Amino acid sequence: MRPTAAAGCDVIVRRARAWSSGAALDGVDAIAVKDGAIVALGREADLLPLAGPATRVLDAAHATVTPGLTDAHLHLLAWARGALELDVAGAGSAREVAERVRTFAAGHPDRGVIVGRGWDAHGWPDAPGREVLDRAVNDRPVILHAHDFHTAWVNSRALAEAGIRRESADPEGGRIERDGANEPTGVLREHAVRALQPVEARAPKADGVAALRHAARTLLARGITAVHDFEGPESLRLLRALATGDGPRLRVLAHLPQSSLDAACALGLESGVGDDFFRIAGVKLFADGTLGSRTAAMLEPYEGGGTGMELIPHDALAALVARAFAAGLSVAIHAIGDRAVRSALDAYQAAGAARARVALPPRIEHVQLAHPADLARFRALGVAASVQPAFVPSDAEAARRWWGA
Repeated sequence: MRPTAAAGCDVIVRRARAWSSGAALDGVDAIAVKDGAIVALGREADLLPLAGPATRVLDAAHATVTPGLTDAHLHLLAWARGALELDVAGAGSAREVAERVRTFAAGHPDRGVIVGRGWDAHGWPDAPGREVLDRAVNDRPVILHAHDFHTAWVNSRALAEAGIRRESADPEGGRIERDGANEPTGVLREHAVRALQPVEARAPKADGVAALRHAARTLLARGITAVHDFEGPESLRLLRALATGDGPRLRVLAHLPQSSLDAACALGLESGVGDDFFRIAGVKLFADGTLGSRTAAMLEPYEGGGTGMELIPHDALAALVARAFAAGLSVAIHAIGDRAVRSALDAYQAAGAARARVALPPRIEHVQLAHPADLARFRALGVAASVQPAFVPSDAEAARRWWGA
């Protein structure tokens, strides 16, 4: 870029090690910004004379300066509000979780519903169940979300208030775990967790805008300037308010839940609608569960049995994709198991030329397990593999243990 393009610039960053596309930029130690965009790269001696009376000059002190990072899969509002909830991550047993619940309850006697998150029962000497939580707290509901948010562990009070009893049937796409006497154990998987929503709704929540502003400051401090968000209508409203407020501001690409598809089609809402700070991406669908909860849909049985859960059957998934594409909405499909990944690719392939109607490419979220025969189909179909590197250390052991040969 020519330095003259930066005349009257808003910001000049000097003594910078500019880095882009995997390498440091030769001959560049200064960056000029105007109207929110980089307008010049070059030598400090060439760019500094272009500063006006209102130009801010920032000294990078030879630190590396990169384009802002994008978190391509985040549940921002849930993460922002998590500070109010009980953290049980890292617990080594069900008993240890129960002790944390007991301590938390004693310190929050006025909290009518206790909500926590983060447990992972792999390697525990004891199993999660309602009885161990009942011994810790039995006068109010306790709802503990697993680390992957696809399984919940609750006490008897929560089961009762959610209306889950011995005679309760498993919901479509969900499972109520039961003991030898067919009684609910207190562990609910996938869509069975939805029965807890009216109970959990009574738990105190942090002010949404305030929580999002704190989260935005945290992300910006880490160099994350944009997020792809996957939540519901409340999150969409609050993120839009954040985008139009005084700051801090993040660029948001927002995905609608499946439950909003009808309304989006009726309104004529299409992918790409919005502005530089808030834009609609498309609709999010769930083809399966997770590896940690053993609900990811597999082509072959897990070591130890079972092939996971298809949360949307193959033909229904294809119909939803076709409907979204016809309305101009792109689709992001959560698919972790190899059977779910294949089903998602099949749905996109069945849509044919309708894929060209959407402004943003379709995606598959996570893609933790994929059959080698399906890998080339991503490029052939123009499907983005939205992969989260954080799952490599967290789930690699589970993949080796359960995916087998």
